[in-house]
Amino acid sequence: VLYVSTSHSTYASSSKGRNAAITAIELRTARVLWRSPSLVANAGTFVLAPGNRLVSGYGFTKEPDFVFVLDRATGRVLDRLPVRDGPERITRRGTEIRVETYTRSLVLRLG
Repeated sequence: VLYVSTSHSTYASSSKGRNAAITAIELRTARVLWRSPSLVANAGTFVLAPGNRLVSGYGFTKEPDFVFVLDRATGRVLDRLPVRDGPERITRRGTEIRVETYTRSLVLRLG
């Protein structure tokens, strides 16, 4: 499965809120398996996490900023964590998720 994030760097209103989603594509058939809700993924990166999860981030200037946990099988949002400012880069080492925002570094541990 190929996971692709599509977003633009401007306000969600410019695309009527249809921005910053992740799409899962089955490579053997080129079939779209699912598309996440919009406004969950405009960070520069996202990570595949243990427990069949995907961690992404969204935020932009005057819009709410969150880290999201998605179900890798369905794209459904399992959880979201409000953060002070927009996630820019998300990396993973084991079960530790590092989220770099505009102004700080956060370390998350998924249970």
